[in-house]
Amino acid sequence: MADLVADVVVIGAGPAGSAAAATCAAAGARVVLADRKRFPRDKVCGDGLLPDAMTALAALGLEERLRAEGAPVTGIRFRAPGGREGFVPCGGRAIRRETLDALVRESAIGRGARPLDGATLEGFGGAAPRWTSARFATASGRVDVAARWFVLATGAAPQPRRLAGLGDLGRCGAAVRGYADLDSLATDALYVRFERRFPRGYFWAFPVGGSRWNLGCGVFDRSGAMLVSELEAFAAGIGARWLTRPKGAALATAFPHLAVARGNALAVGDAAGLTRPFSGEGIGPALVSGTLAARHLVDSDGDPARTYARALRSRYATEYRAWRLGERLLRLPRIVDLIVKRVESSRVARERIKAVLADRTPTRTVLSPLGLARILLGR
Repeated sequence: MADLVADVVVIGAGPAGSAAAATCAAAGARVVLADRKRFPRDKVCGDGLLPDAMTALAALGLEERLRAEGAPVTGIRFRAPGGREGFVPCGGRAIRRETLDALVRESAIGRGARPLDGATLEGFGGAAPRWTSARFATASGRVDVAARWFVLATGAAPQPRRLAGLGDLGRCGAAVRGYADLDSLATDALYVRFERRFPRGYFWAFPVGGSRWNLGCGVFDRSGAMLVSELEAFAAGIGARWLTRPKGAALATAFPHLAVARGNALAVGDAAGLTRPFSGEGIGPALVSGTLAARHLVDSDGDPARTYARALRSRYATEYRAWRLGERLLRLPRIVDLIVKRVESSRVARERIKAVLADRTPTRTVLSPLGLARILLGR
């Protein structure tokens, strides 16, 4: 006999899971929101919010709360491998994930989701692909939650996907980040740097309030063993003083080449491979996918898992192919130099990239053979 009964069990209370839980609960569904950690908790992330994330958070009623947290930014300042710099206006925010995740989770609980913290997924009851319950290990013993639907929002951890019958997570990169004190950069921008010595990767510096910065680096292959030393060299070069030790995490970028739904289990956010190639950004797609999955669960007259998978592919598959082309450009530092040069000298090129970052135009308008040709020609 189950210890708890729900319509939907959401496993993972980060942005994707909490967005799903908030949306389901607001529609009247009984929701259990489980996480293996107790909140507030830290999460390895760049802490940058682009316009798609801001829009999704506003839809959850968090716009006013966000204004009181983190640091507003006016755009992204790029530095090419050859040293040339460029700036693209793009309203956004930098906010620590510890704070952001707590806000989104509070929104879900406020709408009626029942929290289950310190709960590690052990497996599912019933028979695949139609599970009847989720089984969790907690400090006080095992907890079984019976439900009709299961939303997997477990980040880049591979085991939960396997337990749910969704298979391996697939293609992953790696990133590390730490917090540092820094006063050599203006706090009104997100800084992204590409270096010739660091192919297929990038460095970032994002302000999160006062003189505190999130410093990190990421690489889009599995050769992440030297990331900490690379990040320490980057930090020393800009005069940063570490406040915390750098921590690492996987970059789950396999979408759309993996299963995102099967039976009554749906994956969202990083569990669906939705970290963007090239940019490494994942909070926007996490929030969007969590909300999308929930809407299909509460509104669909047919098979919610099937319709969610189809809708997610329609929303993101072409975009991710475009971002993957950008990732391949990292192997060609001279091309990156030319792009940054053109963006800085051409208002038209700058506006086109701004529109992509603002989620107003498809990514392929920039990251495609034709899009790149137009950028390089300043058209």
